[in-house]
Parts: sequence; C-alpha cells; structure tokens
Amino acid sequence: MPTATIVEGLRETPAAVKKHVPEARVVVIAPIGPASSPPPDLVRLRDAAAPVVRSSGATWLDLDFPLTGHPEWISPDGLHPNDAGYKRLAELTNARLK
Repeated sequence: MPTATIVEGLRETPAAVKKHVPEARVVVIAPIGPASSPPPDLVRLRDAAAPVVRSSGATWLDLDFPLTGHPEWISPDGLHPNDAGYKRLAELTNARLK
C-alpha cells in the first residue's frame, strides 16, 4: 500500500474514534520492522506518519524498530514476532505509555 494512502488513513482515524468514543485515548504505534535493518520504505512511512498522527491529537508511540538486531524475537516466518518478541513489545509499550 502506498505511504500516502496509509498516512491519509492515519489522518482520519483518530477523529473517527474520538467521534464515537470522545474519552478514548488514541495511540498509534509506529511500524515495528524486522529483525534485520528496517527497509527504507518503512522508515519513510514512519517519518511521514508521525507528524500527521501528532497533529490529529493522537499519541504517536515510536518504539524505534525494537526487534532490529534481535532475530531471537522473530517467528520462523521471518516477519512476525514470536512469543518472546511480543513480550518485549508489550514491555516497551507499557513503559512508554505510563
């Protein structure tokens, strides 16, 4: 999906959530990335999305590619976190949202 399409959705989604649940805290988590170096298109998406999300009033949570350099946190498909990877993501998310 093109970066512009994703960013446009991120521009609209927080307002739609707030319309239906005004008291909701909207948090958008930046792309997590693979265990290897993040691909340039993922970095561009993160860089384009952050200011849009922030200007919408939502919280932009950037974990800064936390799985990069940790193949032990990636499932055999090479893309998704395994249980240990999800645990690490949860720890980082909880710590940053406090």
